[in-house]
Amino acid sequence: MHLPSPKLGRPGERYERACYRYRTHVLVGPWRRRPDKALEDAINAKQAVDDGNGGFRWVVDGEIEESFCDRDGPCGGEYPQS
Repeated sequence: MHLPSPKLGRPGERYERACYRYRTHVLVGPWRRRPDKALEDAINAKQAVDDGNGGFRWVVDGEIEESFCDRDGPCGGEYPQS
């Protein structure tokens, strides 16, 4: 499995930055500025495991969810953590 690449929009676009969080049918993580931080949250919550080969696998069916927000604004109504 792979993570989405962090995305930035063009200057002047309404949405300039992507935010990420993990989502399973059991839990939802906080919004993060980087997809690897969202994956780290999922692993810490025991929703995913590091496969030891630079990848990961979900313990519970899940995904790294992506949303777009203003560069310094909230994402999905929350301010993303680092």
